[in-house]
Amino acid sequence: MNGKGKMGENLYPGSKNPDQSYDIDNILEDSQAMHGTSNPLMSDENAVDPFIEKSWHPMMKKCEEYLEKSGGTYLVGQSLTVADIDIGSWLMRFCFNPLMPYKEKFGATLDQYSRTKAWAEGTVK
Repeated sequence: MNGKGKMGENLYPGSKNPDQSYDIDNILEDSQAMHGTSNPLMSDENAVDPFIEKSWHPMMKKCEEYLEKSGGTYLVGQSLTVADIDIGSWLMRFCFNPLMPYKEKFGATLDQYSRTKAWAEGTVK
């Protein structure tokens, strides 16, 4: 995959930076695992709290750790990657989507992770 962004950005560094690629892969794997468990959220109110506890909190915690490691502007490295786009799409869907009936619950969880919240407000929102 040779995803190029703007001037010098690489959305996926591949062999140019195997450590960053490994971190991106880890984030994407966790994100992929959340997909199956997120499907009932729009139709089953009882699925929301378990999803937040078992999937959303751990993902926000992981984002917090990656943002600390990278300096806070991007999840991995010093430029936008597919990890930012992927996690950003989750945040847009759950925290910033006016049609999401449980937006406040997801937003309250995001509020607990200051780096991730700042990143989301600066990058995603």
